[in-house]
Amino acid sequence: DLASKDEEVPSIPRGAVRQRHCVNVPAQTPKEYWKRALFFPFLDHLIQELQDRLVGNEARFHAEYLIPIKLQGLSNQVARQLFETFGDDLPAVSFNVFDAEIGR
Repeated sequence: DLASKDEEVPSIPRGAVRQRHCVNVPAQTPKEYWKRALFFPFLDHLIQELQDRLVGNEARFHAEYLIPIKLQGLSNQVARQLFETFGDDLPAVSFNVFDAEIGR
């Protein structure tokens, strides 16, 4: 649809049939080729990123325990997990220093 606005005719790239190291998806029409070569891989990547960032990374939500009003709910296990997750970004050099800084 976008190509038709600029009077472009979608086509399958020339080497898509013979080359071995490029995207060589079997397709009969240009629409089918571009759907398989670009659109489906993009959707796969998008779904994987959403799962990795939102579903699979639940430990990042433990940082809410560092809000002063919620600090009393911070367990030793969660504090250790926070230090392991965010330790590279913190000025504390050890867990004991981190634990002393948060004042539990």
